[in-house]
Amino acid sequence: MTMSIESQEKALVFRRFLMVAYGLSEGDIDVFMKVSQLTSTDVEKLAQEVKISKSRVSLILKKLSDVGLLEKTKQGSTTGGRPRYIYKVNKDAVKSHMMGRAEELCSTLREVIKNL
Repeated sequence: MTMSIESQEKALVFRRFLMVAYGLSEGDIDVFMKVSQLTSTDVEKLAQEVKISKSRVSLILKKLSDVGLLEKTKQGSTTGGRPRYIYKVNKDAVKSHMMGRAEELCSTLREVIKNL
């Protein structure tokens, strides 16, 4: 099933918003979109899903977590070694965060335009 022109345009606007509001790359956005479709995931599982290296996925997940788009939870390790983290999108919290960021950007843009 193909997306309608309107939903394609909305998806493009959303992707552009993520780029501008959070400084995300296309790859970062692809990972975010994939995580948002899952209940939760870890680096290894996600790397297999999106077919990029675990180290690259780890960097992207850290970035997404740092900007407030993902929740990161430490999972207990019974074997020692590095802790394993589980990532998920809390949709209500992320929507609220994005709405606030959109308001900030629109306010700034209004000021820029007003001062042209």
